[in-house]
Amino acid sequence: LNSHKVRGPLSRILGLISILNIDPSLKEKETFESFIQMFKSSTHELDDIIKEMNNVLKEAQFYEDDNPAIDINYSTD
Repeated sequence: LNSHKVRGPLSRILGLISILNIDPSLKEKETFESFIQMFKSSTHELDDIIKEMNNVLKEAQFYEDDNPAIDINYSTD
């Protein structure tokens, strides 16, 4: 998992928003519907990535809970 995986769909969403704001003619029904499909695709992809990140974090937390850190500065003196 890396930032590029998250930035891809997010950048596409932001780009689509910019294009729609720049060219009002793109809001015609046919073009607008294709933009909506692109939004859906990118948002679903981003949602999947966030779910994957959440699973990785849960696994890391589970590992930490089962393997507490050892204090190497602990002294028995």
